[in-house]
Amino acid sequence: MSCLLFNLAIEPLATMMRRSTLRGFRIPGVVDRILAALFADDTTAYLHETDDYAVLTAILRGWCAASRAKFNEDKTEHIPIGTKAYRAEVLSRTSLTQISRSLPADARLVPDGAAVRSLGAWIGNQTDDTAPWDPILRTIEKQLERWNKRRPTMYGRKLAAGMEVGGRTQFLAKAQGMPDSILDKLDKLVTKFVWKGETKPRILKEMLCRPICEGGL
Repeated sequence: MSCLLFNLAIEPLATMMRRSTLRGFRIPGVVDRILAALFADDTTAYLHETDDYAVLTAILRGWCAASRAKFNEDKTEHIPIGTKAYRAEVLSRTSLTQISRSLPADARLVPDGAAVRSLGAWIGNQTDDTAPWDPILRTIEKQLERWNKRRPTMYGRKLAAGMEVGGRTQFLAKAQGMPDSILDKLDKLVTKFVWKGETKPRILKEMLCRPICEGGL
């Protein structure tokens, strides 16, 4: 219920942005300009290079004053979007565009190669697609080691692999996509766990992955 109420409360913010002079993004085939993506209390604003950041700030402060909400400015990050040369100009504050001139001096700009989290996915320019998976791989490996100490049966190992590997990777794989190198590492982790570290499994993986009615798990 609280999420639904917040969605109703934040709609005036979206209305204020739509009625403003902000240009936002224009995408071929999309009639309306793209100004913001709102998901509960997570807000992403899209500004054109000719937009004045102060206009957005005034809208946010006006809405906060009316709703008694407060944006966490310490967590606000700015990602330049465009050509590599344009991004470098914005990061160095040498761009003559309106958006660059109007950004506050303490604005946190995200450089190329760095990623920030947005609704569970990691976004940025020229980022390493495998980086978000590193902590997940470490957690899965640690959890499978804990399961291994309990000496589970083959069926127990199947359930543990589903919970730890499938459960911990499903969302990010859907939101971010899974690189082939990560898929390969996960496949090796599962094989090692299911066969207790044996290098030569007694049953082919293709057979093991068949439905139960066909003799698989």
